[in-house]
Amino acid sequence: MDTIDYILDGLEKALALEAELGARQFEFDRSLLSPPAAALRNAAAAPVPAPAAAARPQAQSQSRAPSAAPAPASAPAVRRAAPAAAETPAQIALRIASCTACPLAETRRAAVPGQGCADAPDVMVAGDFPGEADEASGLALSGPAGDFFDRMLSAMHLSRDRVFVTSVCKCRPAGGASPSPACQKACIPHLMAQIAAIRPRCVVVLTRPSTALAFPAPRTPRGRWYRVNGTPAIVTLHPAYIARFDSGDHAGLKAAKTEIWNVLKSVMRRLGSSPAQSAGS
Repeated sequence: MDTIDYILDGLEKALALEAELGARQFEFDRSLLSPPAAALRNAAAAPVPAPAAAARPQAQSQSRAPSAAPAPASAPAVRRAAPAAAETPAQIALRIASCTACPLAETRRAAVPGQGCADAPDVMVAGDFPGEADEASGLALSGPAGDFFDRMLSAMHLSRDRVFVTSVCKCRPAGGASPSPACQKACIPHLMAQIAAIRPRCVVVLTRPSTALAFPAPRTPRGRWYRVNGTPAIVTLHPAYIARFDSGDHAGLKAAKTEIWNVLKSVMRRLGSSPAQSAGS
């Protein structure tokens, strides 16, 4: 099997799994389809700079009084910006509240920066985007989905005041639709700044199968550990997906809860503890 067949085979299997879990549509960034060769063609078409003028004879230059040597023409002076001071979680929250980096700023009622322990917690939890209850309360993972999330925390011997809870996207799209890839990417710097400032031991990302998240990496398999700027991160299903699951699909619901439970156990193993009870019930 050559490389392209291998990729297509993996894509087909991934899409089949998402369909079984309830996904009906996917969004993607069309810029990813741009062929890499385009950059090479543009580089080849760029004009070639003219050669530098020949240096004057050494004898002629020695007849003049010595002076400070100017910087070589091929190495212009570069101004280096001073490193920015590290932001505090509170400063990041203020920046998020006033952010206008994507169209969601025009339709949101309020941004939801997140809340909880902002001083090196064991876990940072990042949902995909705020729900209606989150936007109304200003608190991430609230409402019916928050009830299931609280059970998840209890199974890990944790509570909301011991973790930091936020979202990848900080604003709720109009009508509760999934945010576009462009809006997701616009919010990633906020999340990365929070991870750097809060310094969690690990990050748990909660997503729905129909949400094409750009964090922690495109097409990240759920249940597998990655590192994001040195911080371990793992992806699993969002509590809202469980709360709205088709009540008649008992096998699918059990599989979804089992997946979440296995991720919780993996997080506990990383933190050196054991879960309290099964979250799959």
